[in-house]
Parts: sequence; C-alpha cells; structure tokens
Amino acid sequence: MCSSDLQDFAPRIIQALLHQRFDISVLMPAYIWEFAAAGGGSKYEKGYASELHNRIGLVKSYGGMCLIVDPSPLPLVLGSVIGRFQAIDRLVAKETGCAYTNALTHLWNPSTAVQRGITLIDGVHPRSPGYRLMANALVPILDRMVRERVRTRGF
Repeated sequence: MCSSDLQDFAPRIIQALLHQRFDISVLMPAYIWEFAAAGGGSKYEKGYASELHNRIGLVKSYGGMCLIVDPSPLPLVLGSVIGRFQAIDRLVAKETGCAYTNALTHLWNPSTAVQRGITLIDGVHPRSPGYRLMANALVPILDRMVRERVRTRGF
C-alpha cells in the first residue's frame, strides 16, 4: 500500500464513506500509481490491484455500484505503463462486477493540454475545460448504470 492509500483508508474516512452510502463510486486511483510506476519496474501493479479491491469492497459492502475509470492523458508516462494499469482495471472490473471505461484516455493531447488551457501547468490536473470534457465523457456511462439499476431493482 502507498501512503495515499493509508490516508484514504484511515478509520474516520472509511466511516464517512460508509455513512454517505454513495450510489455510484467512480474509482480513478491509477493516476498516482502510474506516476509511481513510471520510474520503472512492475512492483506497483500488485499494490494497485489490492487498493482497487479494497475500495470496491467498501463500496459493495453497502450495496453501491462502482465504475473504474482509466486516467485522462498523462504526460511523461510510457504507454507500456499505462497499458499495464489498464489491464489491471479491466481485470478487477471483471472480477468484482464493477463497470469499466477508458473514456478519458484520449480526451486531449498531453503535450498541448497546458497551452490549450485544458490542464494546469503540471499537465495532469484539469482546468474547467478539462473537467467539462471528463464530465461529458462520463455522464452517459453513469446514466446507463443508473438506468440499469432502476430496470433491475425497480427504484
């Protein structure tokens, strides 16, 4: 586990998440892990898969739905690293019954995102136009998930 995982799973955070009982949790932890893995080696994949399983277990414990989302374009992360984490996302989604999407992976060109005002100067964190692109990509998926839940459960 990485330090961010330990902070995210502090008892008070877990209790707050359990209390809120979100209908859909959108899981995008690959951002942090892919940057860590960009330094080389494949030691991060196991920790990442474990973190996803932990988060999904929490969501499933109160009957929530989950959507695993591959990150938006990241600067300085090799395609091979991105591919390894996408494979984990797909596998964990299949194992756990979560929805999965790579809808964010090609929203913008990471080499021009800063100049175009899509991301902050770090090239990672979106500005308003970037968030708008992300929301427009995810809303149809979330809408389908809600409609499927209503269809199968009648509420």
